[in-house]
Amino acid sequence: MVTAFGQLTSDYGSYSPTFEKKLIESDRKDGYCVQAFQVDDRTPIGLVAFGLTAGEINLYQNPSTTIEPQKGTLIQKLDTPVGMDKADITGNGYQDIVVCFQYGRTHLDTDPDGGKLVWLENPGENIDKKLWTQHYIGRSISMHRVNVGHFTQTERWEIIGLPVLSKPFDELSPTPVLLFRQPDNVLNATEWPYEIIDQKYFHVIHEVTVFKGDQLDNILVASREGITWVYFNQKLKQWRIERIGDGEQGLREETGIYGSGAVAVGRTGKDSVSYIVATEPFHGNMVAVYVKTMNNVLKEIQWKRYVLDVYGHPEGEGPLHHVICADFDKDGDDEFLIALRGPSPTQGVYYYKPIDLSRGVFSKWKVSDDSAARITFADFDYDGLLDFATISYNVPRYYEAENASINIFYNRFVRISDLLP
Repeated sequence: MVTAFGQLTSDYGSYSPTFEKKLIESDRKDGYCVQAFQVDDRTPIGLVAFGLTAGEINLYQNPSTTIEPQKGTLIQKLDTPVGMDKADITGNGYQDIVVCFQYGRTHLDTDPDGGKLVWLENPGENIDKKLWTQHYIGRSISMHRVNVGHFTQTERWEIIGLPVLSKPFDELSPTPVLLFRQPDNVLNATEWPYEIIDQKYFHVIHEVTVFKGDQLDNILVASREGITWVYFNQKLKQWRIERIGDGEQGLREETGIYGSGAVAVGRTGKDSVSYIVATEPFHGNMVAVYVKTMNNVLKEIQWKRYVLDVYGHPEGEGPLHHVICADFDKDGDDEFLIALRGPSPTQGVYYYKPIDLSRGVFSKWKVSDDSAARITFADFDYDGLLDFATISYNVPRYYEAENASINIFYNRFVRISDLLP
């Protein structure tokens, strides 16, 4: 892997990535996680959001159907919920929620009895009437991210669970990666059977992204090891772990923080894994992209790393927390958005568009000034263009944004040439 500095250009003709902000909720007690959520295939897409302090998991109806800000509907309250995903666990047509909780005070000072993983059963017609029922899945100390998919087979749901650490205040011991398999009777099971995918390789795992392989779901993990590809080889019937890049190592001696913090996969044309974008290191200040040296899939490929931006200088931690890739302008290529939690001026959301991947050339625009812990996207107003939503980062002992809020940003993408007769 070669590290280089990419190029940024703000001059891209009439290209104008414009987003219209709408406030969904203000004056929140906390802020950390937000995800687009559709109750069923008939209900307009809304949001699920929560923070670690209040622990209130709230459901927000489609923002296009409301005028005033919302307070959301409480569907469950948990001790420090931190990661979530969604899937129709019961197979009844309603989306359920998988969430890990009882995290602890910080990623170091984690709850030794916590790291619990549950799924919340969507009550369907009574969605606004009662709290969603909890069903226990399992636990691992400092469980931080969960992803639902089909990682070894396609008959039943599987859940990847990724803790930050293996034990409190221990960044040196390897962190386990777990796979939970849906049991026969999912409504009455006391827990889900699981296996440990790996307990030797990873340290300080912060983020994961799921992408489709040939048949099964694959994951990219951001950790102190950098960016790592994890997948199940169906022919060999075994898990494979392959490193894509080392992440940022230059601050290791100065700050003790290194590797990668968040990761996403970008598509261009017919290549579904054209580039990988990462924020580096853990809770870092650098935006880096990894570009393949040949047009192929992940196997046996060399990756070149370009550093696109450095946002401030981390004094222990930087402002970057999340990244997502999606095709916002409908040209067939993915752009990416990065979330900066703050404080200002390193706060908000930036939009990056690939111009020439072979040379690491991107254009960028700032599209939000609000603190952003995470970003989610969907076509919330059903106009054929992807929108995005954010939640402010408000977590004690890390960073607490003032007037924490949830906002949606409607895609008002316009090319000046489109307006000409």
